[in-house]
Amino acid sequence: MEIRYYIAARQKNGYQVQAPKTSYIKCLDKSQTIHGVDIDTLFLGELGALYQLYQVAKTGKEDFLIFQQDRRFFTEYAEDKQRIREDFLDNDTEQQYGLCRLDGYCEKYDILLPSERKVKHTKHKTAAAYMDEYEKKYGTHRFGIFCKNLCSSGLVKQDIVHKVRKKNKILDLCLFGMKREYFLEFCEWMFAVIARTHAAIDRSHDPRRRLGDYSQWAAFALQCYVESKKEVRAGRLPVVAFHSARFENAWMPAFSERNLPIVLSSSDFYVIYLSAMLWSVIEHSSKQYNYDITILESGITDENKKILKQMAKDYPNVSIRFYNVCRKMSGIHLKAGGHISVETYYRLLIPQIFEKYKKILYLDSDMTVHADVAELFSVCLDGYMVAAAHDMCIAAFCNGSDPTFLPYCINKLGIEEYWDYFQAGVMLLNLERFREKYTQDEIFAVAEKRQYRYVDQDIMNVLCKGEIRHLPLVWNCFPDMGNYIYEYLPYKLLLEYKQARKAPKICHHTGPVKPWQEVFADSLMTDRFWAVSRKTPYFEHVFTREVHGIVQFYFREYAVNRPVRRALRWIKNRIVVPFGKIFIKKDTKLYKKIQYTYYHLRGIELPTWQLAMEEEETE
Repeated sequence: MEIRYYIAARQKNGYQVQAPKTSYIKCLDKSQTIHGVDIDTLFLGELGALYQLYQVAKTGKEDFLIFQQDRRFFTEYAEDKQRIREDFLDNDTEQQYGLCRLDGYCEKYDILLPSERKVKHTKHKTAAAYMDEYEKKYGTHRFGIFCKNLCSSGLVKQDIVHKVRKKNKILDLCLFGMKREYFLEFCEWMFAVIARTHAAIDRSHDPRRRLGDYSQWAAFALQCYVESKKEVRAGRLPVVAFHSARFENAWMPAFSERNLPIVLSSSDFYVIYLSAMLWSVIEHSSKQYNYDITILESGITDENKKILKQMAKDYPNVSIRFYNVCRKMSGIHLKAGGHISVETYYRLLIPQIFEKYKKILYLDSDMTVHADVAELFSVCLDGYMVAAAHDMCIAAFCNGSDPTFLPYCINKLGIEEYWDYFQAGVMLLNLERFREKYTQDEIFAVAEKRQYRYVDQDIMNVLCKGEIRHLPLVWNCFPDMGNYIYEYLPYKLLLEYKQARKAPKICHHTGPVKPWQEVFADSLMTDRFWAVSRKTPYFEHVFTREVHGIVQFYFREYAVNRPVRRALRWIKNRIVVPFGKIFIKKDTKLYKKIQYTYYHLRGIELPTWQLAMEEEETE
């Protein structure tokens, strides 16, 4: 028996299931004449692909044809469930559910169908009541017209249609497998009924919700067809539905020679600031190298991607690509807080995503580059996992600026050589050494082990402990941190920092105060950011957002919040706190629950550092 699996797919390229005897059938891309009636493919959906398959099957030689949708597949491994939901279709889930390997069922049955679903989950007793309620919502009776056409078609009797309407189960998916003769007969009959119904109704004003009507009606017709074929052997299988059904290929270098891979990460909100970083890299690029830039993201819009790519249109040696990390981050639960966003964790995926690369440069998005980053690739990483600059703030903390950090660094992070602690905004990574020492699961095991004060930066320091090469501070120059840092900063590092500020190669706008939020935070860093941002297509967006933020801050702090905060502070300090100290003891479960509730009511998350301090106290 020759069996063929067909996948209806709406994507323009790339097939869905890596299995033998599988064909990729695209949906119709223009109006198609079906039985003499022009039907816009907008209303056909996956039925457009089924019609294409029907035309192919007329001259084909397959004994059994299986039609499945782009994200829904038959499976025999369902743990007694009718429907299974999975986030991503990949090699693991393809093997787990045995997709497109149903040959045994094809030999046993004449027709394969999805499991029916009870309509009680829709608060209706019968399929007819369910469909009538749906029709009533839009003030139409189209399904009734479709049923009349089914009854008058000659293939299915009227009592069969009424029987299916009275059932307490519905078939809500139009995917099936059939022997060749049944497949051709069903498609010929079903498309004739749809064409006749389409000619009798007006769909020009349908809302988006109704575009799937024909697919739903086709599933109903499939129920009726099977009920009318008493002689056939019909088998039912559960269905696994994937949120995303696009296979990912290995990330390959953009250029075959002199390829310099650079990785950034950003959210859609941060794109307008990322553009300044991106342009500063492009502006200082050299023609003798090729710059392979990848932006790790999980929600940047297509429009913003197009704008960012256009920034390099006059630079043939610069490639800008985007990598969606949703699949890689699925099931990973990591917290961020304060000014640190969850996107900063994406750098932990670099060894796995860029498995075809040996060395890679990671750069934070809140910085501007003022030299050719190609210089960094000449740094030798033999015997090192990473090359990065010292973190001046951490150096000052360990010298006494924050008395709690040194015990945290030694006892919790296990970094006894605390003077080696580096800033993770600029990192030249030795990926070969990373993959040799850790698997991706081991990296995230470290990440999920505890609540870190400086999240992924602490994690990177733990992972690279003892194998760190320090870069000059000119490659990661901080803004002015004030006397509370300089008073405790190691003197050699202070001298190096003063020298770096004269001609920084990378200005890193680290910390919660950014140049686009506080114009006079650090004139050196602020001026450099605005000079670059002015050349980007997002300059007006950055400026407008800053002005809006200033106005919003004024009204929030001075016009509204200040008098309200004064009143609330008086109530808290004079009433709540004194009585609370009497009745509620500190460090009890009730005390911590109230503390969490207080932060929740204020609409802010309990600070990351405070969570870490609580953990230290409990351990």
